[in-house]
Amino acid sequence: MNLHFAALKLLLLSVVAISMGCAVSVQDSGLTTEAGSRWLYVSKSRPKTIYSVNDKQITYWAQLNLRLARPFKSFRVEWVDPQGKVFLSKKIKNSWGRNDIIVTTLPIRDNYPSRIPGDWKVRIYHGDKLLDQARFTIEPVGRDK
Repeated sequence: MNLHFAALKLLLLSVVAISMGCAVSVQDSGLTTEAGSRWLYVSKSRPKTIYSVNDKQITYWAQLNLRLARPFKSFRVEWVDPQGKVFLSKKIKNSWGRNDIIVTTLPIRDNYPSRIPGDWKVRIYHGDKLLDQARFTIEPVGRDK
């Protein structure tokens, strides 16, 4: 009977450990105007939070800590305008040949964000859990750096 109890206890502890370890969290993240294969390295070396209405886009990237989670999980991104309204909400998946990276872009030039300069936010969710958020500023013409 002791062996049966020990086996059951081990099974229960394993289930608890696995369920706790399956969480997804953000290990590192950033914003950049870069697109293409160099975006991660460029944005880590030159982080940026102030953009111009003339910038083509803003790219948000995150390196995830998956801890036993299944690859290709679905995430939701929200781009929030200066009035606090969600301008764009969409589903994204971790991919790019690496399960631990997610990337999403917000078009600026000739789009709605270029007409609403100010302090913006990007929020990343896994299910209902907020994983990360970043703040950035889109400045009008003449004030861009």
